[in-house]
Amino acid sequence: MEEQGALRNFEKAAAGKGTPENNPWLDGLLFETIAAAADFLRTNPDERLKKRIDCCIDVVFRASLAGQDGYLSTHAMLERPGAFFDETGDARWYHDCYNFGCMAEAGVAYYRAAGDLKLLFAAVRFAEFLTARYGYGKINMVPSHSLPEEALLLLYVTLRDTEGLCARLEEMAEELSRKHPGVKAFSPDIEKYADLVRFWIENRGNHEGRVNRADYGPYAQDHAYYFDQTSAAGHAVRANLYYTGMAAAGVEFENYTYLETARKLWKKITGEQMYLSGGVGTHGAEESYGESFELPNDGYCETCAQVAMAFFTFYLQNAYEDASYADLIENYLYNGVLGGVGLDGESFFYTQPLNTAGHARWRWHDCACCPPMFLKFYSRLGRYVASYDDDTLLLHQYLSCELRLPSGAGLSMVSEMPWGGRTTLVVTGKRLLLKLRVPAWTNGIFTLRRGRKPVACKTEKGYASLTVYPGDSIEIEFPLFPRRIHADERVEADWGRVALGYGPILCCAEGVDNPDFFSENGEEEFAALSDRPLSASLDKTLPGGGAVAVRFWAIDRNRTLSEGKAIPFYLRANRGLSPAYVFLREEKGSALSAPEQPVSEENSAGE
Repeated sequence: MEEQGALRNFEKAAAGKGTPENNPWLDGLLFETIAAAADFLRTNPDERLKKRIDCCIDVVFRASLAGQDGYLSTHAMLERPGAFFDETGDARWYHDCYNFGCMAEAGVAYYRAAGDLKLLFAAVRFAEFLTARYGYGKINMVPSHSLPEEALLLLYVTLRDTEGLCARLEEMAEELSRKHPGVKAFSPDIEKYADLVRFWIENRGNHEGRVNRADYGPYAQDHAYYFDQTSAAGHAVRANLYYTGMAAAGVEFENYTYLETARKLWKKITGEQMYLSGGVGTHGAEESYGESFELPNDGYCETCAQVAMAFFTFYLQNAYEDASYADLIENYLYNGVLGGVGLDGESFFYTQPLNTAGHARWRWHDCACCPPMFLKFYSRLGRYVASYDDDTLLLHQYLSCELRLPSGAGLSMVSEMPWGGRTTLVVTGKRLLLKLRVPAWTNGIFTLRRGRKPVACKTEKGYASLTVYPGDSIEIEFPLFPRRIHADERVEADWGRVALGYGPILCCAEGVDNPDFFSENGEEEFAALSDRPLSASLDKTLPGGGAVAVRFWAIDRNRTLSEGKAIPFYLRANRGLSPAYVFLREEKGSALSAPEQPVSEENSAGE
């Protein structure tokens, strides 16, 4: 980003002259990267990384002081000075409100990580500019690219709940106003922040009083009032970030109209508009959602849209005690989002279609939005693991970690997931009502033990509940086995096709492992056999130190019986350009003979 001009753009904005480089949203991508880095710094202090961030923030801070009343979006400042948002005539291009949201998010994250006020101050000045001009009784403007809804809410909550923070910012503004003529003293009026969040959610579809008659249509979810939006539409990233803001505001303001609207949209997406990997967004044209069950296997599936869907799901997970939300986040942790980065950590996917004749990762993209979103998702890993209320702990994800609650209760967790099914929990501190998610892929099958003794428990909405005490050792185990997955019969693209998985892992057949299965052009010329057993085992030859691979029988391009290998979806394209297919053509092979294969108890259960 530095090479592409991210900091030079801010230097030019500070000077008030120059030609901006790259794209207008590069401001926001820099801020998103800072936000993720800040979250990592909170748990993994790194002085070298902190110094790099500080250098970036210094440049941004100087540009903020040069901006009119706190407005800061470099391309618009340089190309359309004095014009803001819809006044520019092309807010969809300039991304100035999106850039504000990313700045607010980063300012809060870095303040929490390092206690530094500079970026937070710049974000608050920008927020003061916004709330003075836009909202109820003022100018009608909604973000053309969502994210500011959740970010402004985050800024509001942080200022409200951090004792003395508003006073410190007020003092900083007073001091800077004496040194910089363009900086005005202010006292943050944070209730106006909450009002503007509500306005942005509630005024989609209301175009009355818009400057330049701005109407973003379905592309930016501006075609209907929020409560009339019953199906995901338009740009998938914008859509999911808008729904994220709606769900976040629903939780914070206890607004059940927001929450129920968000929940209905989530059910519509996951039930009719989502790929098996968690991918969303069918069409490359405007990177948009398709109609219900319009899910061709070469669909767009932008990585950012999947991350945004995870953010949306997180708030619903907190609002509703239902394991289906955690199931989807697990899918992203191991499949859709994880596949967005190569094992080298420096190559990425912008789009992630399920079936491709060859799809290469890139190291730089003119719209490099996916790496920052990827980083934000994993930097926030802790919040996906568990949630709590008083003396109740809901455990959503199984991974080795320590959990400590404000009440003094806690858990030490050691997990074999995703390759093994056993997780051991040691309770500390005080008594807890523990609710353990039973993943959907288990078909409700699990074993629960206290010490070495089996425990009977009640399961509701996908969670097994039991009361635990300090010193208890609880073991929960799920059967892991290779499994066949068939799409909903209404998905025409997958008639006669099958996908393979292992526990939470989605698999794909890649050409590098199955040379007789594909043509020279990467087209599939094989069929998986539906009536032959599957097997799974650790394959140490796979990149990244090895992973479990699923073995299946197939008829290859020579019409010969062959054993195929399916690897985890996230591992594809790490060994060069190669075809990779999730949904495989399926046939019966009863008339063919194959070597006898032992069928394990787990395989029998899975089949």
